Order: sequence, then structure tokens, then C-alpha cells
Amino acid sequence: MTQPTPSPRSAGDIPPPPPDTRVLSDDEHDPSHNHAHARADLLIPVAVYEVNGCVIGNPMPCTCTDFSQGGFRVRCRKVMYAGQVLAMILPQKTGGPKVCFGILRDVRYGENGRYDLGLQHCAVPDNTAVRAWAVHQSRAPQAA
Repeated sequence: MTQPTPSPRSAGDIPPPPPDTRVLSDDEHDPSHNHAHARADLLIPVAVYEVNGCVIGNPMPCTCTDFSQGGFRVRCRKVMYAGQVLAMILPQKTGGPKVCFGILRDVRYGENGRYDLGLQHCAVPDNTAVRAWAVHQSRAPQAA
């Protein structure tokens, strides 16, 4: 007897979080953690997108709270899980916006129902659709 072939996963399927993933409260976070790179503290409104394979999710309004050579931190209302790839559109003073990709490494419950998400920079995913999207976004005019 042959086993039925599993149906292909739809683009909207998101795997459950790994069992060891949890949200850290501010009390559990170690503020003495030394960062490998100097950070720039910011409070800039940004758009963040979940990247699942070749599918880019809808924009989520977030706030970028710090940025460094190694990664960035955003504050948003949606909880996400370690290991997810996110794209952030960071406005620039001159030229088009910068598209940054990162792997979610740290999730903490912040204040006012928001989550602080720490991301490590990563390369643009090796996918034609995602690369085309990133190029399009970096050429888009910025809101004044």
C-alpha cells in the first residue's frame, strides 16, 4: 500500500515556532550584553515585511530603535519567532530608501503591547522574486 503524497504547502503556511522559542520579559533581558558593533539609537518609523520563501508579507508599521553594522532592532505590535527572516525599509536622508534583511534573533515583550525584535543582518534571500522586490523598494520615492 502506498502512502498518499502530501499536498504542497501553500504560501500562507507558517511553521510553528521552535519549542525553545519564547518571549523574554524586560526583567529577563541582560542589559549588560556587549554588542560586537557600535549602535546608533534611533526612533524612525519603518515598514517591516515577513519573508517566507518567495512570498513577501504585508507591510507592518514599526519603529526602528537602533541600527548597527551587525543588525537592527524594531518595535512592533506583532509577536514573531526567532529564525524568521524580515525585511525593513529604512528611509534615508538622501537617495532612495535602504532595504535591510535580517534574521530574527531576539524577541522581548516591550511596553504598551509592543514587541522589541532584535535582528542580525543577512544577505538578500537567494530568490528572484525577493531580489526584484528589494530593488523596486530601494528605487521607490520616499514620503516627505
